Amino acid sequence: MSGYAIDSNGNAVAINNAKQIQMVQPLENRRKELVKYVYQLTPLLQSAGLNVNTNQFTLLFSPNGILEKIVLFAKIPLQSNSPLVKQAFEASTHYDYPFQSNQQKAFLKSIYCIQVNYKPTWWYVSAEVITLERNIIDGIWISAKKEASIPYYAFQSKYQLKSVEQPIQSPQTFWCISLTGESLPDNVNDLFPLMAQIPSKSTILADAVSKVNQNIGISAKDSNSNQISSCLRLINSPLNGKIYPLYKELKQFISRTYPYADDEHGAFNISYKDDAIRFQLQDGRKAEIFVKGNALSPTFVSGGYTVKGVSAMKEAIANGNCFRKTTWFDTKASPYILRKSRKENKPK
Repeated sequence: MSGYAIDSNGNAVAINNAKQIQMVQPLENRRKELVKYVYQLTPLLQSAGLNVNTNQFTLLFSPNGILEKIVLFAKIPLQSNSPLVKQAFEASTHYDYPFQSNQQKAFLKSIYCIQVNYKPTWWYVSAEVITLERNIIDGIWISAKKEASIPYYAFQSKYQLKSVEQPIQSPQTFWCISLTGESLPDNVNDLFPLMAQIPSKSTILADAVSKVNQNIGISAKDSNSNQISSCLRLINSPLNGKIYPLYKELKQFISRTYPYADDEHGAFNISYKDDAIRFQLQDGRKAEIFVKGNALSPTFVSGGYTVKGVSAMKEAIANGNCFRKTTWFDTKASPYILRKSRKENKPK
């Protein structure tokens, strides 16, 4: 056995090969489940006053099988003589327009002139995204969250969308398909029929997502299970190299940062065992820092939080973040840490 992982119900599962623990649902099964989700979501939106139908939704799939997204493109009408429209027009006609921030750029570039009944009209276009996460062990949804509204320009910049089964280049690349089985239009004018008119700062979609989650049981799942599994996989993996040089360097830093002469915050009982460096302060705080990865460029895990590199770990020690713990570390992760005895000869 090489360790443990956590399933969607929050139960620990013994695993023999950490590289082969992931359960990936077939793409067609994932599509069917997303369609069912949309079919439960749509009536709730309609009853709240939104003029929306199921065919307006777009589905995104991550090839790794963990993440899926349901996207509803939204539109808000603007007056043609409004300052926002004037700014957007200026920005679209001047390549050197002085945007004040990336946020302003994304907002203004998401304002479009679209022909409606042969008449030019102005609209602000956004993407309303619901992100669903599956447990890596059993492939069951553990969370579904309505993300913050994102300007359409920012959506296009953030995600690379491909047709199903096309090669994927990055973690932000998703396979994309509409509920009608068609590809997403590239032109915003062609996308216009898929857009729903949603009031600014509306909570209608978020409220509906919460209701669907309760109805189908997502709310009862362990939304932290993948984080816990990732933490356990890292902590239970072997350290490549010797821990003593790192222990010596961090011990000196801890002693300087928390001098023992300080009656309130002085550090004592600084030690290392089982791939972990431990110490405590006179005020009662304790730290257990697991050292993983490569000793030349280590990754540290403390209380469920991951820190990369010695410099970052020193900063976490100095600012007290090494004493933090996630809400799940003591109860869900700590009982399944494999305590491996490790003894090194100190260099002469």
